[in-house]
Amino acid sequence: MAASPIVTADISEEFIRAAVDGSPVTLKELAIRHRRSYPALRKAASEGKWSDKAVIARAERDAAIGERIAQRNSLTQSLMEQAIGREIDIRLRHALIARALQQIALERLAELDPSELSASMAVSLMRTGIEEERIALGLANVNNNICESGKDDEALRKAVEQATAILRKHSIRLGQQPPAEMCGEPLETR
Repeated sequence: MAASPIVTADISEEFIRAAVDGSPVTLKELAIRHRRSYPALRKAASEGKWSDKAVIARAERDAAIGERIAQRNSLTQSLMEQAIGREIDIRLRHALIARALQQIALERLAELDPSELSASMAVSLMRTGIEEERIALGLANVNNNICESGKDDEALRKAVEQATAILRKHSIRLGQQPPAEMCGEPLETR
């Protein structure tokens, strides 16, 4: 059985589909491929506005792709915002806990009889609190010198100064020599 001859509407669809797919085909190529008269095919394409239909079909395809990309981008953006929000909440909560632990340690150290706690234990407690706060705030690897002044390190500097004052107070009571300096600055005895 012989294949049914292709009709002009099928050739029109092929022309438009090829243009939309990004590999346009010329009317001359289609005429040769389908054994049609080039002038007759050109006339049919002109009357049927195949080129206009191809432009419209490409625009519709591009609009659909743009819409899918926009939907994916808005979903991705929303997910990233949620993840960032959760991370910020966690970091703030951890920073608050670390600060509370530092405050508890400072209050406890101020109340302790020096014989109950060694100076190295007090320094260790303070250092742990400071390190945990820096980790929670994302400053752990930013600057390892807590003595540098800067707006991010001001709370740390204050905590170190408070701990130093407590250590100085206890070392004087115990008859030990207080630390001579911290962070490159001489310490005053109170």
